[in-house]
Amino acid sequence: MLGLTLSALNRERCLRLKQGRAEFTARLFYFSKLLFPPIFANYEKVTPILKSECITIARP
Repeated sequence: MLGLTLSALNRERCLRLKQGRAEFTARLFYFSKLLFPPIFANYEKVTPILKSECITIARP
């Protein structure tokens, strides 16, 4: 029971962390795109990596 609760809390924290990080990186990439368009043209290729990042952190 305790393990399940901790797992749920960890998942919740992880999602919040992921959301915050996603917002930050999106903002960062947005401004970077304005400043250096050629470098950040492949932002769409990076997005799936950012999305899967949290899953690896959540695993014990």
